[in-house]
Amino acid sequence: MIRSRYERLPLSDIKPAGMIMNLLMKQAAGLSGHLPELFPDVGPASAWLGGTGEGWERGPYYLDGIVPLAFLTGDAVLMRRVVTWIEAILASQTEDGFFGPAGNDDWWPRFVAVKAIVQYAIATGSDRAAVFLRRFCDHMIACIERRPPAFWGYARGLEAFPAIRFVRERTKDPKYDVLLETLVRLTYPWSAFFRSFPYPEPTTRYLNRTLFLALKPILALYDAIGKKRKTLPAPKSAEQIAKDNAKKGTMRYLTTHGVNLAMAIKYPVYEAFLQGKTDAEPALSALAAVRRFHGTAAGVFSSDEHLNGPLPDCGIELCAVVELMHSLEETLVLTGDPQVADTLERLAWNTLPATFTNDLCGHQYLQQTDQPEATVKRRRFYDSGPRSTTFGVAPNYGCCAANMHQGFPKFAASAVLRNEGGATVFLYAAGTYRIGGPRGSATLEIATGYPFEDGARITVAACDAPSMTLSARRPFDAKMRCNGDSVPAGAGCVAITESMKTGDVFDLAFDWPVETRVNADGSASVFCGPLLYCQKLKAHETYLGGVRPFHDRAFESLEKDRYGLLVKDGQVLVEGFRKGVIDADFYQNDRGVDVAAISLSTNTRVVLPLHPYGTATLRHTHFKTREEPR
Repeated sequence: MIRSRYERLPLSDIKPAGMIMNLLMKQAAGLSGHLPELFPDVGPASAWLGGTGEGWERGPYYLDGIVPLAFLTGDAVLMRRVVTWIEAILASQTEDGFFGPAGNDDWWPRFVAVKAIVQYAIATGSDRAAVFLRRFCDHMIACIERRPPAFWGYARGLEAFPAIRFVRERTKDPKYDVLLETLVRLTYPWSAFFRSFPYPEPTTRYLNRTLFLALKPILALYDAIGKKRKTLPAPKSAEQIAKDNAKKGTMRYLTTHGVNLAMAIKYPVYEAFLQGKTDAEPALSALAAVRRFHGTAAGVFSSDEHLNGPLPDCGIELCAVVELMHSLEETLVLTGDPQVADTLERLAWNTLPATFTNDLCGHQYLQQTDQPEATVKRRRFYDSGPRSTTFGVAPNYGCCAANMHQGFPKFAASAVLRNEGGATVFLYAAGTYRIGGPRGSATLEIATGYPFEDGARITVAACDAPSMTLSARRPFDAKMRCNGDSVPAGAGCVAITESMKTGDVFDLAFDWPVETRVNADGSASVFCGPLLYCQKLKAHETYLGGVRPFHDRAFESLEKDRYGLLVKDGQVLVEGFRKGVIDADFYQNDRGVDVAAISLSTNTRVVLPLHPYGTATLRHTHFKTREEPR
């Protein structure tokens, strides 16, 4: 196996600051920090901790997010919780290398758990965790052919890739390359799927929604019983599992499922990596194929459990947002392609914050790109209930309550990546980053209010390595200066210096363009730099239940006016800019754009103030357009 182009820094070598740290601290003080008290599936009753509760994916999902959150914030309570979870999982490993609750032998939740343990092993240098991962990989080698991944594991089996790569790079044993190749062969062929994407229509065209909803209560009951089972059911043969995976209904269910698709975006890159290639094109093409028919301005694709077309009132599941971000983060590590960072930061600064309350004490299961209300109401979602757009602890299925925590921490951990010669700044997140190397180390300090501030400063706080390079992604025609001198222009990632020295200062000034982009549904949306813009609607909150501040709540707007954008040559007419205060709190910022618009009710010309999408609870984002009269 070849080496990836980059490696993440150990979590213990990253100290976030500014806006990203504020979001992480809100997480620790909000739902992420208090979830075990509010949601039994990740509390002491979890079967992963020896209790009698849920023993499937939710405990591992939660651990996968709180490991990076605990290390990046230094929160003592979260750190103790991480140790509790890690110790329970390590202690559950049997002589043959398997681990986890005795009531199931499903590969899928264990693949999530080992992702968390890899992060912990790298952050702490724990030999015990590394041995645990090697023994589990050896168990896979011994067993996975006769007990191949089924259903969710069949669709998501390559989530085990980071753990196997971790073991391969430390042991240098090529048998783990063979394990990866075997896993590719035993899981769904996503590369071929994306090359000939078969679903140009909403899922109702391929899976009868009425029949599905009629069967759903029975399926849900069976599923709930299975997740708390204490003894294994009768085993199925490899041949029977293969037949079950190949059923037409199963295939359509799994391959229209939004979260499966979000995870699978990175799988073609994993497969290419095994063939010695480090190219991001397979992931970018896969995402483009889905978004062509099901994409909105929010950057994700419709996933109200299943694909539902490109209209802005379709739902976007929070799980799909964080999993798509993780797919892009993995792709960035393996390829170093700056286009991947461009896409990733649009999700992190727009789609992800939009699905939380400002204090991160409540979240939506589904957000809508156009969201004039977030109320208890049945909508045309494929498989989500009437509360799915309201905010709370678990407003629909509990998977997002368990899985949402990885979003901001893994983004922060992907800002600066190291390679053999030095490091590259891919994402502009304030903080201190220590880059270790074979001949010394360097410490970078990044100061910025990005994405609301149009500049950033990178300072080499310390460097004792004789020759360590520093590169930086150059988005939006950024002008770069090194110790006061201009750095030659260039696209993508630009080498700032071939040899960092203590005291070096690098300044970047971003030239935010205002762009009007046509969406898949034919509407238009406005972007300025990394930010998506919307008409922000005043929101009236209604209490639905629960204990504040973690209560369930709905939002409704009394603003009914809709507007169209006035454009010239396809681009919106900008009337002015508003620069809000640069504050560490993301939700307090308002870098606004005023545009020319037409009232659709009165047909009069107006100046319409647009606001950052991620700061708006209720909004309109997809606009009709009208050419400005000559």
